[in-house]
Amino acid sequence: MFKKLFDKNQETKIVDSKSNSDQNLKQETTKRIYLTYDSVSFDGNERCESYLKTQRISESNAKKLDVSIELVYRDDKLVEAYERQRVNLSYSEIGFDYKEYPIHSILKLRSNKNGKHQLGGKLPSEISFPDNNCKVPFQYLGYISHLDKNFSWLSSTIHLMCPIYLNINKVYLDYSNKGKPILINRLEVEECGTNYDGLSESTLIEFDSLKFDLVPKDGFSWAQSGVAFFLQNTTIPKCPKSGKLMKFLCQISGGVSVSFSNANPKVKSNNMYFQELDIWEGGILYVFVEPTEQTVCYFIQCT
Repeated sequence: MFKKLFDKNQETKIVDSKSNSDQNLKQETTKRIYLTYDSVSFDGNERCESYLKTQRISESNAKKLDVSIELVYRDDKLVEAYERQRVNLSYSEIGFDYKEYPIHSILKLRSNKNGKHQLGGKLPSEISFPDNNCKVPFQYLGYISHLDKNFSWLSSTIHLMCPIYLNINKVYLDYSNKGKPILINRLEVEECGTNYDGLSESTLIEFDSLKFDLVPKDGFSWAQSGVAFFLQNTTIPKCPKSGKLMKFLCQISGGVSVSFSNANPKVKSNNMYFQELDIWEGGILYVFVEPTEQTVCYFIQCT
């Protein structure tokens, strides 16, 4: 016979068994963790470890998502996995060791004229874009303030800037000089072309400003933080200076109109791409930070 005792995320099952007429008490501990959805092999490889470190969420948040992953460990060994229904684990995944990783909140944009953060706006006079010879210039996208307790791990406010109209892979900036970041992978970014008609080295595109806070909230928002939701595979960049895994700062998918643009596309219908903040026609810009080295990584994913 047995009984189950529940304590938050931990479940203990007491099983009475008889052996050689003696009654032995066997205790089996069950733990559950919840993650945003991705097709990851739980076998301890590098991608698996970065996924577990960054994508763990609470049970309540997991239940609000369209799809998430539940992992079940018994005696700290992986035994079951669920994506709404049970899925088969491979031989290499069964027995995967349990590790304790932080549970990340899901924080979403809430418009507030006195908010700590800003989407869009003009590049502040005390801030400069990094030196570069890109085919299309950088755009200023706003800032995430370190004064928000959710970002107390930041040493200073991060002013977001990225050449979003280039066909970038990853853009790495060094913010050690807060007023003028350095483009770390400059040659790589300068070689990037663009699929947008009517842009050049002299193009200037600015966006309306929107003040906001980041709060626990259900549903879709133009900017969010806490845990990344990837359109493709989970991608957690490493700091090019230290090799450390970088920390998710925010993701942006639009939300403000263009306040000024001198883009001059030959096909006039392409002007629609310069009327509002557009990340590759429905894509998402992801921003990661390594706070000790003060490096920031930007990259885009599309469906």
